[in-house]
Amino acid sequence: MGKYVTVQFDANEEYVHLRYHQVALKTEADVAEWKAEVERELRFLDGKRVDFIVDLAEMDVKPSVVAAYDEARLDLAAKTARRAYRYSGTRLLRTKILTSSTIHRAQPNVHATFEEALAAMRAERAKSR
Repeated sequence: MGKYVTVQFDANEEYVHLRYHQVALKTEADVAEWKAEVERELRFLDGKRVDFIVDLAEMDVKPSVVAAYDEARLDLAAKTARRAYRYSGTRLLRTKILTSSTIHRAQPNVHATFEEALAAMRAERAKSR
């Protein structure tokens, strides 16, 4: 378990469950450290892209580093994620995700609970079969 995140892989359903710890990203150095830790934790994927379920409950990205965080997050997603399903998080963070998703014409996939996010992932997979 790292400073910023706990990563669990469900091999049966092939998804990663990312749970952020109670740490604030306040500086660009924090963002770089966060990104490096997530990359280390996801090395086991070895280039494979999978679905992610992300617990945002403890995520705190300060406004001064939102642009750096977005850049890092998009880079990580491009390398590792097929789709992301998020749950929990502050109202501000959920609003930011909804706004960003609208700008990028992407599904926001923000849910209240892990169970709702998992159900959404399963439903999306069933539609694409």
